[in-house]
Amino acid sequence: MPERMEGVVPPQEHEKQEKRHGKVWGDLATAFGGYSQVPDRVVGMAIAGQINNNGLEFGPKQLDEVVDQICERWEDQDPNADEIRAEIVKGMKEASEGWKEDKANAIWPVLEAIEGK
Repeated sequence: MPERMEGVVPPQEHEKQEKRHGKVWGDLATAFGGYSQVPDRVVGMAIAGQINNNGLEFGPKQLDEVVDQICERWEDQDPNADEIRAEIVKGMKEASEGWKEDKANAIWPVLEAIEGK
């Protein structure tokens, strides 16, 4: 396991970190047996887990990239990016419900940034 430095991602992990948020949906599709089987809310739950447990650097830009990835996949079905985004954030919040007492948890600044607080 890579050495963690006071909340900072070690340099050798930074490139992996950059790509991890884009892999979440694909990894879930493998686990669920296909992209169409993965609810957007579950994508949010997985992202919250990655932030909490693996130090995933995530914010509004990365959320946009995940939403774009989903929209591109379903472009022939005219996906609604705002609905997808809302479901992902809903999943992030749902997964974080048990962490409310831990105000130092990395999820809270992420959710605040995404919601523009």
